[in-house]
Amino acid sequence: MLKFGKILYSSAKLSHIKNSSLPICKECIHFIPYQEKEKEKYNLGKCEKFGSKNVVSGEITHVYAESCRIDTEQCGKTGKYFEKKICKLVI
Repeated sequence: MLKFGKILYSSAKLSHIKNSSLPICKECIHFIPYQEKEKEKYNLGKCEKFGSKNVVSGEITHVYAESCRIDTEQCGKTGKYFEKKICKLVI
């Protein structure tokens, strides 16, 4: 089934896709998308939950979301700190 140029898969087909049941960073409230001239590059997105603060300037540098998902001390593969974004409909 095609819709807007993307293929929609049934849940039966997704059961054979590796990691299909794991949460997706771009759907998390902590995800900071990388945007360059209206092009989203999800692999360059960062996680607002993790980073480090420069003690001189106070500037916070966030960690790439992909790195957070690899590190078990951070979110890890399972998305330990994942919090789903809630979309509010404005009528």
